[in-house]
Amino acid sequence: GGPTFGSFYIVSKQIKAKDGTLVVQWPAFLLARNLLDVHSLTGHKEEEPLKYTEEVAAAASVSQQRGEACVCGTTSLISHRLRNGENIAFILKDTGVLLIERARVQMKFY
Repeated sequence: GGPTFGSFYIVSKQIKAKDGTLVVQWPAFLLARNLLDVHSLTGHKEEEPLKYTEEVAAAASVSQQRGEACVCGTTSLISHRLRNGENIAFILKDTGVLLIERARVQMKFY
């Protein structure tokens, strides 16, 4: 398999009200299991993330090889920073900020 950084997914919850059922949805982010395990990070349920596929590379207008290289480089940099005990704020354009502070992972959406 290719490199992984994490994946987004949509959480849905049904809320019952007097006049029917309302479905509420919100985005969530799962950091890749390899980063969670190696650095003993908490704050995320464990789930195998999506791989960087040809479709994702095409959507980003890059080759699959370049997409995998970017994900691998990003994962390597984050791993290095975590080994040095640094906190990380990873900004995802038009989406939010992935925070890793003192071994706790949080995704804050805009």
